[in-house]
Amino acid sequence: MSGSVVEHASKQYRKRTNQVEGWLERVQLELQEVQNILQKGEQEIQKKCLGGWCPRNCYSSCKLVDEIPVDKTVGMDSILNEVWRCLDGHQVRIIGMYGLGGVGKTTLLKKLNNKFIDKRHGFDVVIWVTVSKEVNLVGIQEVIRHKLQIPDETWEKKTDEHSRATEICRSLSGKRFVLLLDDLWERIDLRNMGVPDLSYHQNGSKIVFTTRSEDVCHSMDAAVKKFEVKEFAETVAKECKGLPLALITIGRAMSNRRTPEEWRYAINTLQSHPSEFADMESKDHMIRKDELIDLWIVEGILHNYGLNDTRDAGEFIIRSLKHACLLEKVGDSDDFVKMHDVLRDMAM
Repeated sequence: MSGSVVEHASKQYRKRTNQVEGWLERVQLELQEVQNILQKGEQEIQKKCLGGWCPRNCYSSCKLVDEIPVDKTVGMDSILNEVWRCLDGHQVRIIGMYGLGGVGKTTLLKKLNNKFIDKRHGFDVVIWVTVSKEVNLVGIQEVIRHKLQIPDETWEKKTDEHSRATEICRSLSGKRFVLLLDDLWERIDLRNMGVPDLSYHQNGSKIVFTTRSEDVCHSMDAAVKKFEVKEFAETVAKECKGLPLALITIGRAMSNRRTPEEWRYAINTLQSHPSEFADMESKDHMIRKDELIDLWIVEGILHNYGLNDTRDAGEFIIRSLKHACLLEKVGDSDDFVKMHDVLRDMAM
């Protein structure tokens, strides 16, 4: 059999019947329809992600954390690392940092916020909210919903704080989040904001806040961290007696010092001639608590209390002032207190 005959016979054998041709055409149409469905589905997924409705992490459409400008600082690394370890662990869910105004609590919280930018972690979103003394719940909810990218059309249907809190809670419940609350003056009900109860929402979400009052930390069931500006060196902090004014003064004087020799000289100067550092003279003075309460009674400050309750009221006020960092304990004794000279000057 010649080659041409074989080729002709082969072509005849491979020739498709009309039935096969029809079947193949239907298959191609079905495949095209499937492809169109898949493409539409992907478009819908992208829309939902952009609207903040996607249950998975949409890093391409939702920015994890907004960087906050912060000045260069000295002496916060140890505290920052300690708080970060708490965020990385499972034992602590709420962290409260308290201390006098101006010691650097907000700065530390900003540095913590920015640390999420270049550190490996498993959080889906980091939310910063400034609370302040006059709590504006509507404004707080607005900040949170913008970060969660809840659509305007959905948000506008929520006409009261409760329904908006429910919407925020629904969105947060699908995420492992960090909520940073700056400047709490009193206990705030997280449920009114829309924040899930972390006792039940056990996916590793965390809340960190700053306050001037230790009582606020306890009322929020937080792990408490008292904030001190201290990592120039343990010796320097000891010589400054932990006083913010002294630490700030030394920090300003030593801000451009980098060598161990310079720091050793500063420590020697503090130990031998502390007055050589400007404004380092001490003006605070300890006073016995009983004497302080007696003075309050004479001044009529405790006149609203009965005779038997007056001293108890005085003790309660002193404890409250100590928790708010307005009075300081003297050594290991509970019999004496003192006021920082900065606060005394402000009062005068």
